[in-house]
Amino acid sequence: SQLYLSTAAPEATKVSQSDIRKQISGLSADNFDSTLKEIEPFLVNEAGATFYAKSMRRIATKAKALSKSLPADYAKEAKATQKRREKQKAFIEAKIAEAASAAESEEADEAAEAEEAPAE
Repeated sequence: SQLYLSTAAPEATKVSQSDIRKQISGLSADNFDSTLKEIEPFLVNEAGATFYAKSMRRIATKAKALSKSLPADYAKEAKATQKRREKQKAFIEAKIAEAASAAESEEADEAAEAEEAPAE
């Protein structure tokens, strides 16, 4: 028999996806805020993109059923969505730059037309 040692440090409070699902399904008006605070670190740091999206949808559904509101910035800086946020930011910056250069070239075209018109 061989003994395998893990090089990873044991975590005292390891939370699993099933634990998170159970907490979400057990949300009530009484424990809503405290449960959200408990599961946010998992959603932000450990959850994958699919689990994150499904969990956020489930939480939003429960919040609506309980007539509660989900904080606007709840778990928005999740690792699972970081790449998507970076790509979206780059896309928006590119579009802004594109619009600015289009506006500059349009102004230059208008100035050139204005200079040509009196010459006739």
